[in-house]
Amino acid sequence: MMNTLHAFQTSLTPNFHLLFNASRHSISRPQFLCLSKSGDGTSDPDSDLDPPKPEGDTRRQELLARIAMIQTSKVRLTDFLDERSEYLTKFAEEANAEFDKVGEDAMKDLDEASTRILENIESKMQAFEESAGLNRLEIEENDNKLAEFEEKIEVDRNEGLFFKSLGDKKPVDKEKAKEETEKIEEIGEKSQFSELSLYHSSLNSSTSRHCYQKRQIKEKESKRNKRETQRIGLQ
Repeated sequence: MMNTLHAFQTSLTPNFHLLFNASRHSISRPQFLCLSKSGDGTSDPDSDLDPPKPEGDTRRQELLARIAMIQTSKVRLTDFLDERSEYLTKFAEEANAEFDKVGEDAMKDLDEASTRILENIESKMQAFEESAGLNRLEIEENDNKLAEFEEKIEVDRNEGLFFKSLGDKKPVDKEKAKEETEKIEEIGEKSQFSELSLYHSSLNSSTSRHCYQKRQIKEKESKRNKRETQRIGLQ
């Protein structure tokens, strides 16, 4: 805008100088001749009137010339301002359109970039969830294998200790073993009778029944272990 005004002042200044210089130098004072005498030298009665003053006419003509010049300069200035105004309006419209385009392109690029970022984040999250699921399954599988391995080790250790205890025992007397077997059977019959009575008395109680079943299972296991021990001792 400052450059445009500067150019306007630069282009306008010489024109004003030329116009005012022309008004000063081009217009000269005309010489008015007054015919006061006729051809024979006699005076005309109408010629007695005073002739118009040449200085007043000259000044009037100068003022009219200046007014004309000012009007011409005004028209030129108006045309110049209209031209510049149209140019500035067009320039402002083009600048606004370019700014709008730049803003739209920037928003479009921003939207595309945000979309790509969100897609990358979603794909990474999905891959992370899949990897976490696989790791979880692998951990559960390893825990199951570890539990099975520990259980197997416990069983092997118990079997080893059992056979070791059998190998460390002294040989059993057959007569003594037979007497002990008879005692065990007698005790077993008594315990079965007492268990039956206990079972009938606690039939209505689920807790007592459950305890009875556990006790019966334990006694059966103990009897089986004793019989196995006696069988090995007899061999």
